Amino acid sequence: MVAFIDLDTWLTFSIYSDLSSPVLDLLSFSLAILFSFAFLASFLFFIYFIKRDRRVFLLLFTVLVAAVTVSVVKVAIARPRPLLNQPYMPLLDASGYSFPSGHATLSFAVVTAFFYHNKKYGAVGYLAAGLAAFSRVYVAAHYVSDVIAGAALGIIIAVFCIRFSHVVYRVESRIAAYLSRFGQSI
Repeated sequence: MVAFIDLDTWLTFSIYSDLSSPVLDLLSFSLAILFSFAFLASFLFFIYFIKRDRRVFLLLFTVLVAAVTVSVVKVAIARPRPLLNQPYMPLLDASGYSFPSGHATLSFAVVTAFFYHNKKYGAVGYLAAGLAAFSRVYVAAHYVSDVIAGAALGIIIAVFCIRFSHVVYRVESRIAAYLSRFGQSI
C-alpha cells in the first residue's frame, strides 16, 4: 500500500511540476469550468426546458446522482488535496477533500450517459472527460488515483442511471404533470 501511495504522489507531482505550459494552464481552467457541477447542471436544466427531451433529463438526473454520491464519498474518505501537502504554489485554489475527483466523476458520468444515446459524439466526449480528469491533476487539485476513481465512479453511476432509466422517466413524467398544473408545460 505504501508503494502505491508513493507512486500516486510521485505521478501527481511529476505531472504538476514537469508539464507546465500556458496552453495546458488555459485548457485546465476551461475544462474545470465546463465540467463543474454548477455549469453542467445549469446547462442541462436549460436545455431540458428548451428541448423537452427525456434524454436530457436522464443526463441531468445522472449529474445530480453523481454530485450527491461524490459529496458523500469525499466526506467519508476525507483525503486532503495534494496542493495542501506541498510547499509550492498550486495553479488553482481548490478546497474540500480530494478523493474522488468530482470533476472526473461528473464528466465521465455525463459522457457515459451521452454515449449511450450517441456513440459518435460520446466517443469525443470521452476524450474531453479524460482531458478534464488530467487537468485536475495538472493543477494539483487531485492525485492521479482520485481522478481514476472518479472516472470509474462516474461510469458506474451513469450505467446505474441508464439501467434504471424507466424509473427516471417516470419521475420526469410526474414532474412534467405537476408543472403543467401551474400552466408551465414542459
